[in-house]
Order: sequence, then C-alpha cells, then structure tokens
Amino acid sequence: MKAIRFIAAAALALVGALPLAVGTPEPAAAVGAAALPAVVPQPASEAAGSGGAFTFDTNTSITVTTPATDVAGVAAALAGLARPSTGLALPVVSGGNTAADSIVLDATGPSSLGPEGYTLSSTSKSVVVTANTAAGLFHGVQTLRQLLPAQIESTTVQAGVSWTVPSVTVQDSPRYAYRGIMIDTARHFYPVAAVERVIDQAAMYKLNVLHLHMTDDQGWRIAINAYPDLTTIGSNIPVASGAVDGGPGFYTQADYKAIVAYAAARYIAVVPEVDGPAHTGAAVTSMATGKDPADIPIDPNNSADDADVQTFLDKVTAEIAPMSSSGYFHIGGDEFSGTAAQYRAWVSSAAGAVASSGRTPVGWNEMGQDTTIPTNSVLEYWAGDNTGVATGLERGEKLIEAPAPHAYFDMKYDANTPLGLTWAGYVPLSKAYGWDPSAATTALESAAGIPAGTVPGDPTIGVEGALWADSVPASYTTGQIEGYADFMLLPRLPALAEEGWSPASVLTGSTAWTDFASRIAVQGPRWDVLGYGYYRTPEVTWPARPIQLVDHWTMDGVSGSTVADSVAGGYSGTVTGTT
Repeated sequence: MKAIRFIAAAALALVGALPLAVGTPEPAAAVGAAALPAVVPQPASEAAGSGGAFTFDTNTSITVTTPATDVAGVAAALAGLARPSTGLALPVVSGGNTAADSIVLDATGPSSLGPEGYTLSSTSKSVVVTANTAAGLFHGVQTLRQLLPAQIESTTVQAGVSWTVPSVTVQDSPRYAYRGIMIDTARHFYPVAAVERVIDQAAMYKLNVLHLHMTDDQGWRIAINAYPDLTTIGSNIPVASGAVDGGPGFYTQADYKAIVAYAAARYIAVVPEVDGPAHTGAAVTSMATGKDPADIPIDPNNSADDADVQTFLDKVTAEIAPMSSSGYFHIGGDEFSGTAAQYRAWVSSAAGAVASSGRTPVGWNEMGQDTTIPTNSVLEYWAGDNTGVATGLERGEKLIEAPAPHAYFDMKYDANTPLGLTWAGYVPLSKAYGWDPSAATTALESAAGIPAGTVPGDPTIGVEGALWADSVPASYTTGQIEGYADFMLLPRLPALAEEGWSPASVLTGSTAWTDFASRIAVQGPRWDVLGYGYYRTPEVTWPARPIQLVDHWTMDGVSGSTVADSVAGGYSGTVTGTT
C-alpha cells in the first residue's frame, strides 16, 4: 500500500439547487457594495464613524454604569456570548461611560429613546451602548452581536479571528411596541428546549412577544390544577385517520414558568392562548370523558353549558394569567361554525375572565363582531371576513397585523420546499418582507367599508408571524420539530422583525428588497455556526460555505491520479496531490 496524504479545503456555494419560484425576484446581489455594516432589523439611523475599529483584547472589559440587577443581567448575557468563542476573560466591572478598552452598557440614556430604544457608538477606544432601560441595552447588544464576526456565536474558542467592531454610530428604536412570533404547540407539541430555541431566534432580531397557541382540537398543553383531566386526557387525543395528530406532551406549570422566565431574560413577553369556541376538541373531550369529579360539560354549541363554560374559563384563566409575563391574553375566536349566540356566549365569557385577571383580551379578527368584549381589546388580523374588523376598530379596538399571505410561516416558501401548506399561497422571503403593516391596516379599513377618518390615528400596535403545525408529521421527534421551526422561520422571522422594528421608509424605498436581501445574506454564516437549519432561498445570494472536505486519506493505488479508497464503497475519483 502506498499512503497518499491529501489536504484540501473547498468553499462550496450551497445556495440550493432548486429553481426560482414563479413570480419571485431574481437573486439579490451579494454583500459588499454597502459601506455600512449589515444589521437586521435595519436601525432607524446608522452612520459610519470617523475613527478606527474597536478590537477585543486580553484587557477588554464589560463596564456597567449602574448597579441595577437587570443591567447586570444584560452584561452577563453579553459575557456569556463572547467568552466561549473569544477565549477572553471579559470581566464585568463598574465604571463610567468613558471607560477605555471596554464595552460600556450605560443605562442612563435620555427618555427620548423610549422603553426599547438605544444608541451604539463604536470607536477604536470603546463601544458604548446607551439606553434608559435594560431592554434597550439588550437590543443594543443584539446589534453589537451582528457587528462582530459570525464566529462569536461559537461555543468553543475560535483561533485566528480578529474580534473587531467597525466604527459606527447607531440611534435606534422600534416602530411598533408589539413584535411577536406565534408557535403552535397544540397541533404538535414543542418540548421546553424547542420553545427556548425559538425564543433565542426571536431575541436575536428584537422581537418582544412569544404567543403560545397551547389548546386546540389536537391537544391541551398546559396543566390546570382545577381540571387535571385537561392534560391526563387532553394532551394525547386520538384523532381520525388522516387528521392532524398532535402527539402526546404538555407543560407542567413549572415548565411554563421556566419558559416565561427564559423569555423574560431576553426581554420577550409570553402571551398564552386558550382557543375557543372553535378548536376546543381536546378540552371538550377531556371534560366529557374524564373521571375527575371537578369536570364539567363545556360544549360551545350547547347553550345549556354556557354557565359551566364561564366557570371553566374563569378557573383556567385564573391559573394561567398570573404565571404569564404579558399584559395580553389570547382567547382565539376564529373559525366557529355554530350560532352567533353561542359564539358570543363563549367569547364574552373568555374576555370577561381575561379582564378579571387584569389582562387585555386578544383574539383573531372575527372576535371584533362581539360588542360585549371590552373596548380595549386587541384584534389580530389573519384572513377572512372583515365584519369583525370593521365593528371592532370602530369601537376603538386595536389591531395586530398577521396577514396569512405575508406572515403565516407554515406556508411553503415555494413549490419545491418539502413541508408546509399553500392555502394562503406561497410565502417566499420577498413576500414575507414586502409589505407595510400600517398600510395594510389602512387597506383593511377601506375593504371593511369604514369611512375615512372614522378610526382616529393608526390602530396598528404591531405585527406577528404565525408558525402553525398542521403539516408537521405526527412522528416528528424533538430534534425534528426544532428542524421544522428552523427551516420555516429562518429567514422569514428576521423579515417580520424588520417589518415591526424599522421605519416605514426602510420598507418602502425602491431598493428595499435588494438591500434587505443583501443584509439577510450576512446572517447565513451566523446561523451556520449556531446550527440552525435555515432555508437557503434562491432569492438570496448567500455567502459560500467553507467546508473542510479532506483532512487526510490513506488510499490504495500505486501511481497516477485516480485512486480507490481501501474501504469498500468509499471514495473513487480524481485527486491532485503528492505521494
């Protein structure tokens, strides 16, 4: 045997072998033309600095200007991100905002920045992030994260990387106060770790709401002490052949509190959803077939059960609301096929229970048709009849934009993607990005027949993307549900985040799409390091992926360039090297 040692590395541009979907834009140009660093969401104001870049070294520290616990938490999160990959100590110290060789987190910023705004200034001397809240500092740190090389995301020391931050000045605050992502844990259960993975992705791009759809026909996923059968029975509901099977699983109250705490540490509030009067199959079955003496009949189609429905919703809401971190509580309200009277009975009971808990009711846009709900309720527009929207907005209710043709991330990207639905059409990245929420609301008011000027100002409080689980195979494991979420959310989740955060001018300019596509391309290597299985849509020219093809091989062969691996069925091909 003659040993051939061949060392090679190849950069493969794995942009996907799929053809472009019909009607989608051509791939955007690769990054490189823009002088400013690529950041998603695009900051309200970003300008190149006049000095040199800041470089981390063995003396670099993280300085906090106040002793507040929440500020210290942001500093600890930054240190936790940067220490493993850089191998630097990066001690957290107290000091002023002029500290040298430091990343300064200054929580004494002006009130004009708002509750989530921040400024970031990078020079060769320091990087200073200023805000008036810890949430603002956290968002500023997410921008700093994107200014650093993608290898900052690694959990092991990365040798040979220059940890530099370009000289830049950023002033930034969000357009909308509500910027959310919904995941459907009812139709397919997400273990706690899978939920936390989505939270991490949302936090990177400054989303601040996680909407958990926890109850539906296929499963009830949150333990309720008053009604144990909701999970002993309702978390593993058998379904008819061919129907969606949510599989077993539920969150104990300790699990739910852990999710809420994990999200809160990343400045994300959890909005729970108890859906009804449609989508109540798991709850109705649990209450009708369970053995617990506390069980009561709650058929939403039976007026004889209305009083029990109120009792049920009062008790369920009273347990969930105090564990939740948001001032909102979602009550569903879509797709009911029963009578109008029974719809009102359920929705008014749910809204009353939520209001009694000190929360604001949120429901899908059909809920607006019920004039008994509080006028401070919030409608979430997804699709369908505009009647509820017209009634609700004229009563003073606010609106979250989640239009299915743009923001339903369970839709396929294109004809070639394996999972997803198409009832709302394909939702390629360019369509997830190419809309303006407030303009959509104005169009919705017009379509609903609301006379101009009837609704004062802009009722839009924010945006939300929805990842339903209708198309997830019942057999999917924890790892597979994480892969499903990665693929369907990335890169569409950051597009939604920019819709919710950046100024309208960013979304509506003539180069808005090409600029965004160039900036999102830069996120690809970061997701690679994090192990996120994102869709490398052909709408974007992604950076090449450097892959170490060969370290060394020992092969059989006497001479020549064509060799055969000694392992049966192994490598056979042409190599260039020395013997």
